[in-house]
Amino acid sequence: MKQRYLIFWFFLVINLPAFAQWTLCNPGHGNVYTMEVCGDTIFEGTLEGIYVSTDHGATWNESGEGLAYPIVRDLLTLGDKLFAATDSGIYVTTDRGLSWNPACEGLTGYQVSALCSNDYGLFAATFDGGVFVSQNEGNSWNPVNNGLENPEIHALASRGDELYAGTMGNGVYRSVDNGNSWFPINDGLASLYIKSLYTWNGRIWAGSMGGFRILEPGAMEWSDVNGTLLYDVRSYTPYGDKLFIGTDGGGVFYTPDNGLNWIKCNEGFHDMTIYSMAVCGPWVFAGQCCGNGLWRRPVEQCVGFNSPDVLGQVALYPVPFNNRFTMELPDIQSSESIRASLYDASGHLLYSRDIAEKKTVIPVANPSPGIYFLQIQTSSGNLLRMVTSYGR
Repeated sequence: MKQRYLIFWFFLVINLPAFAQWTLCNPGHGNVYTMEVCGDTIFEGTLEGIYVSTDHGATWNESGEGLAYPIVRDLLTLGDKLFAATDSGIYVTTDRGLSWNPACEGLTGYQVSALCSNDYGLFAATFDGGVFVSQNEGNSWNPVNNGLENPEIHALASRGDELYAGTMGNGVYRSVDNGNSWFPINDGLASLYIKSLYTWNGRIWAGSMGGFRILEPGAMEWSDVNGTLLYDVRSYTPYGDKLFIGTDGGGVFYTPDNGLNWIKCNEGFHDMTIYSMAVCGPWVFAGQCCGNGLWRRPVEQCVGFNSPDVLGQVALYPVPFNNRFTMELPDIQSSESIRASLYDASGHLLYSRDIAEKKTVIPVANPSPGIYFLQIQTSSGNLLRMVTSYGR
């Protein structure tokens, strides 16, 4: 047994670099413009259509039957429907991507660049026709462009009943009446060429060709929170109280303090232009340009544990484990909802259940030597722990 244990640790040491950096998980899919996560399923919109993975990016299947044109710019979930913004209009699926149907009635701009929604309806931005709204989940569309001086819209975001549209050359426009009227809101912007807009923590985050800015609630002027960030921002994804961003030429960064500081996370990348980002299960994903495909990395390798103090006291033993290990929680409230999920290094879900006991034995059938990830989800926070096994 001792000899086997030493062999395992040699195996683990020489393989750790593979887990401590980004790895390519969908070669040959071209530019990855957008991603959408639905539970444990992740969709990617690319230069060559839509692909779907149900095992956190370990394997992918094409999901594009019915699409008239393969270039997909944005994806958005609304109820049980998934909408795709393409260069030939908008398409919708109600069967998790098995088939797609056009949802273009009323659109006069068919190159659709972005989607967003609020309680009023679903909004679509186009490269040549401005902004459109649908109040019947995509069955029909109406233009809402009063006040927009530039119909070339590259980004959309909503904050409550506010809408924001990013243009190439005229900056950002704001609407407070669901698009019926728009007015420019550009004071403080570094550039009027807007690449991205995103809503997080009550702020509007804007990436432009000249820098990164935020708009606080109620503010009429953008603020500079770049800190050490010197790149244009194309994409965003939150993870707990942290925000990942993908940049144009600088790779991936995350902020642990709402934008005051930015930490680079680029080990393993071949290209530093990141079109899209997402978090699914224990993985963070980054979609690249220039045919470089989709990359993933364990979130823990980037940001460490995202956990409140109490969850940080979770005990796991024995580690390394053979075919099971015990999870021991600190004292918990009877009303606390806790779920534990175990994934292998490829992202396959091995175990998932609600936890009500202080001690829980987690079985692992026929484990291979290597790294596993235990995700503990509660109403007050999340914890991601790495555990190791020396195999059967």
